[in-house]
Amino acid sequence: MDGCFSYSFDRETFHGNSDTRQDALKNALEKLNELSDSPEMIYVGKRVPIDPGASGLSELVISAMRRRVHDEIGGNEREYLMRINEHQLADLDENLSRIITGWLERYKLAPSHVKITAISEHPVPHPSMARSE
Repeated sequence: MDGCFSYSFDRETFHGNSDTRQDALKNALEKLNELSDSPEMIYVGKRVPIDPGASGLSELVISAMRRRVHDEIGGNEREYLMRINEHQLADLDENLSRIITGWLERYKLAPSHVKITAISEHPVPHPSMARSE
């Protein structure tokens, strides 16, 4: 992601990729001259990548593994992976997340969308009297 901040005039559609909040505001102010209607407010938000869903999968994986072993050998192995503690579960979560995220990046499959957070509001400055004359 090139820049971390974008601007909006309606708080819904954000434009641009600026390195700082101030740069995004400056770009919005420059863009005002091109608009037919002057908005009352400029919104600047931080661009954050969306979660690719790679975390919190350990319980699903363990459950699938247990089902596969159960299907393979029948009901004789009921204790398989039943005594996983929180530390082991967290360790598996961390490793699965790292591997899946790397795989997504390697094959360029990660979500390309971003969400906008930490939106700040900036009133549009009114044109000066000297400027309108």
